[in-house]
Amino acid sequence: FLTSCFVLALLLFAPVILIIWCVDVATGAVSKAMPQMNIYFVMLPFKIAIGLIVLAAMIKSSGESIRRIFELMFQQLHGMVS
Repeated sequence: FLTSCFVLALLLFAPVILIIWCVDVATGAVSKAMPQMNIYFVMLPFKIAIGLIVLAAMIKSSGESIRRIFELMFQQLHGMVS
């Protein structure tokens, strides 16, 4: 059951974390190129928006996988209770 929960979380959030990391790397490069601009306050709302957009896309594109993992989790949970 816990393994299925972990796989589901990894399936949903790994791409989000990777995209946010890429945005952080780009933010660092821009910050180094333009030190007079406070890029971190500019990029914070952008990072939040990008994270939500990528999460929504991942949930929409992996709907069938999520359904199968939930079915497996509930079958395992039902087997543990019985």
